[in-house]
Amino acid sequence: MRLRSFVTWCWLGLAALGISAPGDMRFDGVMNISNLTITNLLAGVTPKKAAFFPGGGSPTPSTPNVSSAVYYSEALLTTNEEISFYRKSNGALLFNTSISAFFGATAVGDVQNQATCAFDRVGKRWIIAAVDTNTNSQSSAALLAISDDSTLGGNWYKVRLPLNLFLISGPYYLGQPSIGICNEGLALSLVSFDFDDNLPVAASILGFNKASAYLGGANNTSQYNVVNPVRLSLTNDPSASFIWGAYASATAQNQITWVQMGNFGTSISYQTFPVTISQSWTDPSTNAACSNGGLKTTGDWVTSAANFQDKRVAVSHVVEVAGRKAIEILSFTYNSGTPIERQINRITGAAGVDLYMPAIAFNQRGDLGVTYNRSSATTAPVFVGEVRAYETVSAQMMPATVLAPSSGTAYGSNDWSQFSSLSVDPADSLSFWGGGAVFNAAGGWISRLERAAPTYPTIVSFSLAPSGVVTGNNATGTVQISTPAPSQGFSMELADDSAALSTPDRVTIPAGQTTGTFLVSALPSSVPITRHVILKLGNLKLTRNLNILLPDITSVVSNQAFVTGGQAASFTINANGTVGNSFVCAVASSGPELIPPSTVTFSYGQSTRTFTANTLAVAVNVSRYVSVTRNGRTRTATVLIKK
Repeated sequence: MRLRSFVTWCWLGLAALGISAPGDMRFDGVMNISNLTITNLLAGVTPKKAAFFPGGGSPTPSTPNVSSAVYYSEALLTTNEEISFYRKSNGALLFNTSISAFFGATAVGDVQNQATCAFDRVGKRWIIAAVDTNTNSQSSAALLAISDDSTLGGNWYKVRLPLNLFLISGPYYLGQPSIGICNEGLALSLVSFDFDDNLPVAASILGFNKASAYLGGANNTSQYNVVNPVRLSLTNDPSASFIWGAYASATAQNQITWVQMGNFGTSISYQTFPVTISQSWTDPSTNAACSNGGLKTTGDWVTSAANFQDKRVAVSHVVEVAGRKAIEILSFTYNSGTPIERQINRITGAAGVDLYMPAIAFNQRGDLGVTYNRSSATTAPVFVGEVRAYETVSAQMMPATVLAPSSGTAYGSNDWSQFSSLSVDPADSLSFWGGGAVFNAAGGWISRLERAAPTYPTIVSFSLAPSGVVTGNNATGTVQISTPAPSQGFSMELADDSAALSTPDRVTIPAGQTTGTFLVSALPSSVPITRHVILKLGNLKLTRNLNILLPDITSVVSNQAFVTGGQAASFTINANGTVGNSFVCAVASSGPELIPPSTVTFSYGQSTRTFTANTLAVAVNVSRYVSVTRNGRTRTATVLIKK
């Protein structure tokens, strides 16, 4: 049986995540990059290695397909053969076992491999998926394990999941597992390969209600199948209400198909949205160095990522531009229905250089991290990282930065260094982790897990002025950061906790500045309330109160010192700001000689209101006043009526 062997390279730290590196950028104890200058994309980002994770017990395991996940104190790393737990702070190996031994009696096939993993930072559960292959019957099933809490060393729910592959005739095997997570649901996708020609013929998504799955009920599945996929990659955001999947098809030219999964609390729904890409490409040609084709060929992989807070999704894949391999990143926005193409950006390699299998991930600020592998027939492979800043409209990417060079020969097989994984640290929601493998000088593989810790500008101050506004009026928010913003500006997320406020999604500090402002609008309200505006940078949240006031009168003034009896007197009522909704004031006078209207109405958008009062002829000079009442408070203004 020809089961594919999947290989990953380690990600030593997303060195691209910064504006300017110091002259000596050091990954402690692993590698040293000297005299490296990084394009101004993010403010003050310094990559730092947190720990070196040496992998399993064997110094030369078979070519690994490395996946990784992290929580606050522990890290999980899976390969084709092994599952390893680590202490996140120092990389100490806590537990290591084979996939077969981990799943135990749940695994009934002859071969268990291709494990992948994820962590649900909201549900606080670890998830491991693998393939269970029965070579006698030439068929496969999925293996799924879910921890009962956030402790890797605790109990696990484990289940074997046969697939309903009615689309396939003849023997097959499964591969390329992917895990998706949302607030109510969990999904697992796998691609089915024809046993005889090793080509993908279908992909299946298994959907689960997360609450049931986390109690051991993951065997109650809802399955969705697609035909002729290149790969089906799932996205995850435990705060969102749905999961996106993305795949390309060998039969569709220049097309990405999105699958949206929702309604996990009841009957799981699946909707497909084909998107034709505006810019065509050429499939990479097959050669000895690269057995992977372009988006339309069977060897290429589509990887996807989602940033649900900004309604953005992205995919990456390998193409060929002017005879050179390239990593293509396609960004989409969506509100509902089909995602809309936003940008296409390409990272093109040099002549004769192959680029392999990118991995992408959004951090909480909305920056997109990218990792991939690069080599040629004459040079050893290296692992590369780049980054796209959130507000970079032109999808500007920094120059490729080598994160980890191989210490071994260029090719031990065609499977070297093809796959990479990338995720975001839940401790700060800003820094990236990647799992991979280094091809060492002894001719074997060592799995690794590395972290790059971005250092964003410090928020010096965050304020709202005034602290109270009348409905229909604005307060000005001001944010100050510690260092000047880079060339494209520096953006942070904004939010509020009420329908009575209208707050922009982001505030951007202009290039070279340390201060940025934004407006918050108080919408009409029937009662005075206090609500909150929230500034976010990763997991940091700063909250400021905003008092929403009802429109009221502040004063009444007479527009003249005196009038002759029989003439009209003029008065002006002042309100406490621009009126957000109309209101009525009651008007009266202190004597029969002064005759005002019984009411005066403020219309939307007014801050003052002038009215006239008739007077009667008088035998002697008299002083009279008008009284204007609103919300139980009365204001007065006096006029002298002469004879």
